[in-house]
Amino acid sequence: MTNKRKSTITLLEVMIVVLLIGIIGSVLGFNMKGSLDEGKVFKSREGSKQLRDILLMQETEYDKLKAATASPETIKKALIDSKMVSNVEQLMKDGWGNPYDYEVTGTTEDFDLKVTSKSLTAFVDKKKSDKPAGSAAQGTVQN
Repeated sequence: MTNKRKSTITLLEVMIVVLLIGIIGSVLGFNMKGSLDEGKVFKSREGSKQLRDILLMQETEYDKLKAATASPETIKKALIDSKMVSNVEQLMKDGWGNPYDYEVTGTTEDFDLKVTSKSLTAFVDKKKSDKPAGSAAQGTVQN
């Protein structure tokens, strides 16, 4: 008679595999956080540039945009009427899901619009304070 040994997985082996999967998952998760933040920064910067460009193209049709009291509702109406934006609600929010801030400067003839994100500014300021002295932060918030 041949004695066949049945191979089984022990509890210790299962625990080692689960531990290794957990370690690999936590390393991947930690590395993904930086990528998500970079994506939010990119969306905020590009979104603010796109908003500003579209609104400056619409300034001839919307004299209310030139007023220092241009409200988000006026800006939203100008974006909808421009037909350049398919999802206005999404474009009016930064990478963190917060609405952009709009600042109209100058006179009616010499008009400029500044689109900023409080979340982006706070994130960049936090990154600057986290950097050691002597190293520069990546990027600026200006348009």
